[in-house]
Amino acid sequence: MATTPADRSAIRAATAASAAMVAFQLAGKATRDALYLSTYDVMTLPRMVIAAALLSALLTIAVSRVMARLGPARVVPPLFGVSALLLLVEAALAQRFRATAVVLFYLHFSALGALLVSGFWAMVTDRFDPRAARATIGRITTGASIGGLAGGLLAAPLGAALSLTGILPVLALLHLVAAVLVLGVRPSGGDRDGEPRHEPGQPVTRAREAFRNSAYLRLLVGLVILTTMIEGMLDWAFKARLFATAPSGQELLRFFALFYTVTALLGILLQSTLLRAALARLGYAKSAALLPAGVSIGAFGGLLLPGLAPLLVARGTEIVLRNSLFRGAYELLFTPVPPSEKRATKLLVDVGATRLGDMAGGVLVQAALLLAVGPAVGPVLGLTIAVALGTLLITRRLHIGYPAALARSLAFRADQLPLVSNGDSATLLQTVGGFDLGQFRQRAVEPPAPAAAAPAPDSAEGRLAALHSRDVPRVEEALKSGPLSAALVDAAIGLLAWDPVARAAITALAAVAPAVQETLIRHLLDPEEDFAIRRRVVRVLAECPSPEVFDALLRALGDRRFEVRYLAGRAIYRQSAAQPELAIDRERVLQSVLAEVAVGRGVWESRQLIDAADDAEAPMEIALLRDRADRSLEHVFTLLALILPREPLRLAFHSLHTEDRHLRGTALEYLERVIPSAVRERLWPYLEPEESGAARTRRSSEAIVADLLQSRESIVLALAEVRRRADPTPS
Repeated sequence: MATTPADRSAIRAATAASAAMVAFQLAGKATRDALYLSTYDVMTLPRMVIAAALLSALLTIAVSRVMARLGPARVVPPLFGVSALLLLVEAALAQRFRATAVVLFYLHFSALGALLVSGFWAMVTDRFDPRAARATIGRITTGASIGGLAGGLLAAPLGAALSLTGILPVLALLHLVAAVLVLGVRPSGGDRDGEPRHEPGQPVTRAREAFRNSAYLRLLVGLVILTTMIEGMLDWAFKARLFATAPSGQELLRFFALFYTVTALLGILLQSTLLRAALARLGYAKSAALLPAGVSIGAFGGLLLPGLAPLLVARGTEIVLRNSLFRGAYELLFTPVPPSEKRATKLLVDVGATRLGDMAGGVLVQAALLLAVGPAVGPVLGLTIAVALGTLLITRRLHIGYPAALARSLAFRADQLPLVSNGDSATLLQTVGGFDLGQFRQRAVEPPAPAAAAPAPDSAEGRLAALHSRDVPRVEEALKSGPLSAALVDAAIGLLAWDPVARAAITALAAVAPAVQETLIRHLLDPEEDFAIRRRVVRVLAECPSPEVFDALLRALGDRRFEVRYLAGRAIYRQSAAQPELAIDRERVLQSVLAEVAVGRGVWESRQLIDAADDAEAPMEIALLRDRADRSLEHVFTLLALILPREPLRLAFHSLHTEDRHLRGTALEYLERVIPSAVRERLWPYLEPEESGAARTRRSSEAIVADLLQSRESIVLALAEVRRRADPTPS
């Protein structure tokens, strides 16, 4: 979310710039179409489209290389200025060489206009992380639609007051305004928060390498090519029927101005009412799929019904969907692409692929003109429907591939995650339930009194007597003097509650765990067993992989004490990673996760550990984030990693603890896509606390009491632990 004044200022600048830019696009498109169709025959249009596409492709390759090195923030504003200058030159040329000026303006508008639109959106998606982009894209695209409405409204009165070529200086003014406004989208001090400027000699991601490594990027290229072919073929069919009515140049301008104004207005209505809901309910790829679906229906109506009206509706539907739902969804589909790859490829995808689509569509129209026995409009509409159906297949693959693209973006930037600490791996003593229990850590649990007679030290009776003694060295020696017999196991389990010898008891029991796993499981799952024993039995069983132990650890996820559940989750993770054949009950894990996130914030934030955790072997590599991550969140992510892709989830966990807003936003976007909705609703306040910060500052007394009631069991358990530790009487 945009929370800083700089973010809000950038959104305002982007919204205003998009309005000026799209006002130019709409007024310029009406002017271009009116100028061309009043100067040249409609049958020459496919050839002109192909020529403009070739020029645009060459220009895109050149600009994309510069943008990959310098970033869009340094390239786009000057290009707006260059475009304004070219428009003034074309206006002067039109006074004597109208036909030449018309061709130059057509090439300029079709090539540089689309490139500037792409560059502007590259600035926007480069400026905001995926989460912030989703929150702001609707506002910016609404500004663009308002600009389109203004451009359409401007075209008709300008055409009445000026000649068609006299509109070109007005268009130049719009691009000058856009050049100034777009400067406000640039962040200060770099190309983007957390993304340093490229320095000379630093490697730059090359477009060829990016396309080769990313199937997702290749799908985006396919989407742009096919939707552009749809637009080009449908546009030609529409203009062919329009041209048959033989209007004059001024009539054409008024018609196109009204047509583009109405479609812009409908686009604003669609954005304000349906865009957010469609993106949230359908997802980005399915929202983009509404464009080819709508075109298919419209083109089919044009095949069945004669006259201009059906194609007017079909072409209008395509423009409305493209400028509202499709534009918003498409730009968000680009957000998972890593910034360096985006800089190298976005212009090539936005403009280069568009021009390939223009050329392909022009070739198909030209082929239909050459091969059709009668009017070519019918065959062109049939081809439009076929391409639209193919586009639906692309959007389906994009929908499936979007979470994987987010995961790849996290992995791509994994080098920005915190480095492994080289310091001491030990952690400070932490607390349970909000009570400091550190003062009781060294108080021993009194063992049973030793036997009256002292048997031989190496005999079973001697070792048992040693285990029952109060002499720490003697107990440790007995634990280390060989495998534990069945008679010694219960005594060793009892010693798990005695801190000075607990580590030695864990080691001794782990050596015989496979033979006594039933006994260990019984102690683990006994709710009346000492908490210290239960939590340390988990450490013993963690090194004893078997189906029975695995099932017991899953059952331990329901223990009333957080530390037992936490350690059981870690053990399950390690055993499942080592033995992929072990079946994980997805529903059981989900229920455990739901139970963890259902507590109040007070309980969530107070969950800590008594025993220092071995963070070096933590599934989420918590040692990397020792001072920043909380155990509740780590435990939830460990459980989720049992049923979701593990490496992306680990990277997302780390990304949440970085200062890089783009990386954090990508992680949140990925998590929102993959975490089940029931879990996501309860977990999200802990992932994006800033959204609920205001609510927390206004908590009512009822909410505070509810939190206290939710914390009651933890408080009781913690007090019981304090009393047990303080009482030296042997149990």
